Amino acid sequence: MRATTALGLVLLAIGLAIIAYRALGLGGSLTYYAISVGSRAIGKAGLAAVTGLMTAESAAIPIPSEVVVPLAGAYYRSPVGLAAVALASTAGNLAGSTALYYVGLLGGRPAAYRYASAVGLSQRRLSEAEALFVRRGFLIVLIGRVTPALRSYISLPAGIFRMGLARFLMATFVGSLPWNAVLAVAGYLLGQVAVTAPWLDYLAASIAVGLGVLLISGRLSLG
Repeated sequence: MRATTALGLVLLAIGLAIIAYRALGLGGSLTYYAISVGSRAIGKAGLAAVTGLMTAESAAIPIPSEVVVPLAGAYYRSPVGLAAVALASTAGNLAGSTALYYVGLLGGRPAAYRYASAVGLSQRRLSEAEALFVRRGFLIVLIGRVTPALRSYISLPAGIFRMGLARFLMATFVGSLPWNAVLAVAGYLLGQVAVTAPWLDYLAASIAVGLGVLLISGRLSLG
């Protein structure tokens, strides 16, 4: 059995199990329970863990801020706590982004031009990308910081194309802080709503079933 089909079957089973759980009235909100468990784990680890996880995410390690920061926001519920989550997350973004930036700066450009054809890029297209980065680097990094998936890798081309460190850090900070603040507040609000919103379980089940069907049918692939 292919990994894609196996994952699809797992997601389908989870979605159907959630629907059955809610339909039979076997207990409270599973969404709330999952948020509670996750947020307590983040809270026990502390804000240093949030910073560490966001450092890893910004250094191209696939740890989704869309999960970590909202869970932290659900735990640190006061205005001061939410601000602390946003700042801790942003500190991690700055640290991880700087590390990846230097990876690109200290050797990425020669490698990029040498191996561009291996990834389907011509020298001309790469030169055009570099010229665009020179002109619009701040905006590109800023947009990249609030784009899921891209936010983990945008620092690499900034280093490869030798964007100034000060401009890079400013763009990273300006893009990361509002993003993290929104995620933290969203986590807090979701944690409050989940207590009395059983429809969230049905929403989660629908997403799981939909993804499962797409994976099993081959309309969605893992790679």
